[in-house]
Amino acid sequence: NFLRCQNNKNNYNLVCETLQFLDCICGSTTGGLGLLGLYINEKNVALINQTVESLTEYCQGPCHENQ
Repeated sequence: NFLRCQNNKNNYNLVCETLQFLDCICGSTTGGLGLLGLYINEKNVALINQTVESLTEYCQGPCHENQ
């Protein structure tokens, strides 16, 4: 839950921000990940892999709000 809401003056939804980061690094301008395969190369594959792994970890476990 803390990844979505920190109960501070400024909350940062890290789940949503990570998904938006993946969207940007993959070159999407539509908000969809349909172009993902066109933008993966040897320079960014490790970063994309870590981003996908992070999203997977956010959604695992008993936290239904992150799913």
